[in-house]
Amino acid sequence: MRYVIMPSFIEEEYDMGNIGNILLVAVMVLLGGIPSVYILVSMPVILAKKIYRKIKFGASLYD
Repeated sequence: MRYVIMPSFIEEEYDMGNIGNILLVAVMVLLGGIPSVYILVSMPVILAKKIYRKIKFGASLYD
């Protein structure tokens, strides 16, 4: 007879108690992802605006 060693997570059945954990992770991803996307998008826009004003009007980059 031949025995195969299986990882323990394969033998476990899916438990409905994991729904709460899945929802919690989804909320945490949203709470972390939204500010990250905002910063990722807003920084190049702000820099481009400042560089444009510097070239066009001679304004300071620190204003």
